[in-house]
Amino acid sequence: MVTFATIKTLDDKWRIHVHREGREFVYKTDNFPSAILAMKDAKRWANWADNLPKNKADSIYYIMGIPETWAGPSPGNQAFSGLHMKIGRSKNVRKRLQNLKTGTSDDLYLLALEPGSPTIEKIRHKQFVSDRRKGEWFVCTPKLFQHVIYTWGKNNLLPREHQNRWFLMIERIQAYREIRKLVGFTPEMVNPSINEEWKGSVFMDFVFRDIVQKDSSYDDSKPSANSTSKKTKGKK
Repeated sequence: MVTFATIKTLDDKWRIHVHREGREFVYKTDNFPSAILAMKDAKRWANWADNLPKNKADSIYYIMGIPETWAGPSPGNQAFSGLHMKIGRSKNVRKRLQNLKTGTSDDLYLLALEPGSPTIEKIRHKQFVSDRRKGEWFVCTPKLFQHVIYTWGKNNLLPREHQNRWFLMIERIQAYREIRKLVGFTPEMVNPSINEEWKGSVFMDFVFRDIVQKDSSYDDSKPSANSTSKKTKGKK
């Protein structure tokens, strides 16, 4: 069930707050010169939201990709330095995300959704054209990430499992930064294969929790964790 709350602003403009079941606030229109225009925008959005789970709604999606071997932002740079964002359009975003996952080893995060159309997709691509790298992939600049944050907040419909992954992503980036700070340099290897010879003294593993057991100095009395592991010199 969807309900609409009409609000008149102090400057005599109108906006609509859209609520779903349990009075959960999910959308706020921009300010319009009339209540009729505001309601038109609110109903357009509600129609998109109703059709979204039925895979009948065109949506613009924002997906961040973190390469498996990314060692975190370089010192002094913004948190997402070195990462890319895909700005695309689909009626079945979940299926699109799964298809993207089969073609890359990157860890993909669905960060935001908004009502879409071919025109809006072109507008978004033009909006960030200076940061375009290949196809629909863009450098994740602070400007682009702020836009994604705004879009996520305005269209409060991102499935909960993807919202939870937001926090995992932030924790992962913070872990990279702390590790760099701790060891004073970038780890030589990130998510290494258990079948290759390890070079250097420090590695990070965010894929296999038990990979540190390859290190003969590993103490199995301690709980396994995704963290750095220092190899014993001369041992594999």
